[in-house]
Amino acid sequence: MSLLVNSSVQADTVTFGPTLFDNGGPNYAAGSSGSFSLPQFNPALGTLTGVNLAITGNSFGGSNYYENLGDNSGTATVTIGSNITVTGPASLVVITLPSESNTGPIGPYDGSLDPSDSVTVTGTSSSNSSSDALVNPPTNLSAYIGLGSAPFSFSSTVNNSSSSTASPGVSGNSPPDFNFDATITYTYSEVPEPASIGLIAMALPLLAARRRRKA
Repeated sequence: MSLLVNSSVQADTVTFGPTLFDNGGPNYAAGSSGSFSLPQFNPALGTLTGVNLAITGNSFGGSNYYENLGDNSGTATVTIGSNITVTGPASLVVITLPSESNTGPIGPYDGSLDPSDSVTVTGTSSSNSSSDALVNPPTNLSAYIGLGSAPFSFSSTVNNSSSSTASPGVSGNSPPDFNFDATITYTYSEVPEPASIGLIAMALPLLAARRRRKA
């Protein structure tokens, strides 16, 4: 007669979010930075083994243009958007790049700056999602464990660029606003149920007695 004890531990997840961070409603101005927090993992659920942070950055408005100042026609590409970087404990970093671009033909300079013969992009609304994950081991995830909140910070820059096969040229932009959604997911090993713990406790003496008889 043999006694088998199932000591495997089940992995599970718990998710908080998506939570919108938008500066209380008017969105963040280009170049803004700041901090926010997300709920920690409750250690009563089990042992934390992984953290995944997903960020969706949203860019609103703004514009960029390129006008040819040369005598030859060409093609131009302009981009406007936001670069949003979110950083959390244990070097968790997520970068999102919501932006819009426009490519089109551009004619010779006609002696005046005129939007009608330039390539322009106006950023109405654009989104970009990205994520980063940590695993324990090797990363120490203690900053994410508790009954409070884990601290995060964010920073931003304007993503404006222009290029053209015609030169020289002139470009200009107005910066967009932005906000972002944050979702944090914890992966953990569940605490064994009391019934399972009882079975293991009952099995250990039986296994020990069996080893003594064989000896």
